Amino acid sequence: MNNTTCSGKNLMQRISPEALTGVLGHELGHIKDYSQLSNFGLIKFMIAYISKKGRIATEIRADKIAVEHNLGKELLEFNEYIMNDICGNPKYLKYKKKYYNSSEAINNLVIN
Repeated sequence: MNNTTCSGKNLMQRISPEALTGVLGHELGHIKDYSQLSNFGLIKFMIAYISKKGRIATEIRADKIAVEHNLGKELLEFNEYIMNDICGNPKYLKYKKKYYNSSEAINNLVIN
């Protein structure tokens, strides 16, 4: 993400507890996703992750899992913060826009 400081605080110190909960929910979604794979499934996953399509699918699944565990509002708050962070790393922002759900897509997951 962004390991630089802004006003003497790093990103994890600047975001709200709700946004932090959202990003942790997303990361735990990855763990749940991976834990359901067989050894062969994990190998297939790693091969697919190399492609843009496979990486996007992985991030979407993690978001869906977070939303299924009632962390959609928090995930949306984290995403909004990252997209509007004046201290954000432009390289990370470009990466996030390329591979991750937009706020609109996360909101659609929450609504549906």
